[in-house]
Amino acid sequence: MPNEEKKALFRLLEEKEKRQRDCPLANVVWNTGGQQKAAECLESTDLLLFCAGNRSGKTYFGVAELIAHLLGYRPWKVPGFHMVQDAEGRPKYPERSQIPTDAWVYRTDGLPIAHPAKILFVTGLPLSRGLRVLENKWYDLIGKGVYFHRYTGPLGTIAKLTLNGSDLVCAADTQSVGSFEGADYDACFIDEPVRKNAYTAIKRGLIDRRGRIVMSMTPLNDSRSAWIARDIVLNAKDRPNVKIVFGTAYDNPHVDQESLKSFLNDPSLSEDERKARETGEFGAMGNRIVSTYDEATAVIPPTDIPPDVPRILVADPHHSKPTCLVWIALISDERWVIYREWPEVPIHSQGVPRMSLHDLAGMIKAAEGKENIQYRIADPSFGRQHGKVLGRTFKSFQEEMCEYGLYFDCRVDNDLDRGIAAMRDAFKVSPETKMPKVQVFNTLKNTITSLGLWCYEDTGDGGRKPSEEMKDFCDCVRYAIMANPSADSASAGGSSYLDEED
Repeated sequence: MPNEEKKALFRLLEEKEKRQRDCPLANVVWNTGGQQKAAECLESTDLLLFCAGNRSGKTYFGVAELIAHLLGYRPWKVPGFHMVQDAEGRPKYPERSQIPTDAWVYRTDGLPIAHPAKILFVTGLPLSRGLRVLENKWYDLIGKGVYFHRYTGPLGTIAKLTLNGSDLVCAADTQSVGSFEGADYDACFIDEPVRKNAYTAIKRGLIDRRGRIVMSMTPLNDSRSAWIARDIVLNAKDRPNVKIVFGTAYDNPHVDQESLKSFLNDPSLSEDERKARETGEFGAMGNRIVSTYDEATAVIPPTDIPPDVPRILVADPHHSKPTCLVWIALISDERWVIYREWPEVPIHSQGVPRMSLHDLAGMIKAAEGKENIQYRIADPSFGRQHGKVLGRTFKSFQEEMCEYGLYFDCRVDNDLDRGIAAMRDAFKVSPETKMPKVQVFNTLKNTITSLGLWCYEDTGDGGRKPSEEMKDFCDCVRYAIMANPSADSASAGGSSYLDEED
């Protein structure tokens, strides 16, 4: 290469290095995985949920967009972008009025985001740890020598940052929900899952300014991830203002791929946790109870079931919420299909039941028609429990349903640990049939949600226990599996049922 060309190349490299040092934000290039997908759909949505594995670049994306929302524009979209100087001679980002409009940040209604803006950052991690994540990425991107005002809170943590007149308010999910109420923001950036009531309070504060939420997360904290999966991910298809983007741990080209692969293949990681850390999948949460349940193999489209196939109806009755019902077709002893459920609306949105047992019995008979229901099973505890109010004893669910011609057996082993083990076996893929013993029609949203999101929760003594949330339809499936009736006989599967006195 001629000397003149070498000198020109060196000048370009020096200029590029200076731009990178003075304003890294002007040199942002998204990876071709989750970051690129998130960038393409961000301005068309009120909620962007960026789910990805560890070190995938999701936090980098979130903080870069956070700074852009403070500025009112994206420096990386401005050709030849350069900093200006403030009155003290320090590097400063230009005002938005000096930037081409196609690089501006817009709201979902097509209007430019307000400037100066008021942006909220909330961490789902402990306060000091979560704000340190923000701080590290902030300094990586903001540029050397750029002036911004920093206000500190308890223990020296960031409380607020001011840049170009815009304010970034910092908070943590551990704060009281009331601290999020009553404030208006132009946008909110959430790093890792937060409580549902905190999310609701934040969303209310974005209404007046048509603000969007950008949430980045790896779904490992199941108590907070579960509601996001249930209320956001499962309903995203019906909400055009919600976009969900998945990225993998391998998206980041700056991470040593061999080292990452070694970490993800560490035998100390459960298969569920490995998948969550690798791909950010909600269906693979480390504390999921029915850990062998996989929608790819267990959930199938509805098919016609021959009328002579024997079937089970399982009931999980309650006082404070509707009775949950699941119907199962016994295709064979090695293949069961869950084909109907009730209620058909999301169970977690239901309150105190208004349907009497008389009406419930009528609904059951109407739904079944002439189906061959050979077995009816009910919660072995609540099914035969007698209610007592002001000294008056009421009939049990089992007794009252008998009066309407529906005979439920409650002689089922109700040991929770044995039941969980049996459910895991039932959802394992058989090497012979290439499918699990139990499958579910994809129209049964309550059953699918319950099987996928029923989790363990932490106890005060450092242990864990099965959560009561999302448990009802899993209980129905558990009772059926523990009863284990035969598809070839009109009688129960022998010792699977307990003696009446048990």
